[in-house]
Amino acid sequence: MGVIYNRIYDTSNLKFWYRVHEYSPFIFVILTVSGLVTTYVFAVFVQEDVVPIIPRISQTGNFPPSSMIFTFTLGMAAILMNIVIFTLHLMGNKFATSLLLSTISDSDSGDNLEIDDTERSLKKSDHFKTFCARNTLCRIFGFGASVGVLGVGAFQVANSRVMHNIALLTLGANGFIFFILHSFQSKDFFYKRSRTGKILFAIRWIFIILGALAIIGMGVNTSLAFSHWDPSVECSDDEREKWKVFNNCSAPHSNYKENDGGFKFYVAANACQWTWLATFFILVGSVQMDLVRINCLTE
Repeated sequence: MGVIYNRIYDTSNLKFWYRVHEYSPFIFVILTVSGLVTTYVFAVFVQEDVVPIIPRISQTGNFPPSSMIFTFTLGMAAILMNIVIFTLHLMGNKFATSLLLSTISDSDSGDNLEIDDTERSLKKSDHFKTFCARNTLCRIFGFGASVGVLGVGAFQVANSRVMHNIALLTLGANGFIFFILHSFQSKDFFYKRSRTGKILFAIRWIFIILGALAIIGMGVNTSLAFSHWDPSVECSDDEREKWKVFNNCSAPHSNYKENDGGFKFYVAANACQWTWLATFFILVGSVQMDLVRINCLTE
């Protein structure tokens, strides 16, 4: 154990652990997607307790064993996402320090000003204050998004629909604000308005807008699907029973699938939800490029 301890905390190995954190977005995407795909396979093909074709993501994690995989996956995802956000924040501080020192050096060599005076004037400048403010806000909203991820996994929709929806709203709202702030942070500072930075900025905004449209589509199609439900019919409040081909519900119309009212809208809403999830993973994965970029600029 002593050998392992010394190896981990040996300063010569710090660069290795730094590299591990640098690739945290890639690790987050791979492990989280793998867990959700496993949950989907269990729910659709093994347990067969969800609406076929394209189920709602949260419905795949309602009942064991898929619920246990779902909760574990999102709990792990919340931890990994915090690592991503914290790493980005620390790398941002490293970049800010580099920016501070380079500006002090330039000012001191050109104007022969005292370093302390230059540092104070720089900290008051809009450029430096903007970077620090965005870096702090990214950390706050990124943490909020990770709390939303944890809540979605902890409160399964079958057990607490209200809490599940609140957690989902927390994830969506904080996630979008984080990605918007980070897109400008990356373009204006990390890539210094270069052509690469502008291209990356445009690609990110394509996925941000696509994610927003997916959420709107999910809301509209879900409302249309629910409008076909008859509250007087047994099991009408359970989409697993309403659109499943064979079930134990005694409602006379419950053995229908595509012919049942609202089924196509329900599938469309679920497709929009999976589309939003894909955009979320792509945007988180894109943070990888910024971490590598900052590392190159500050080495």
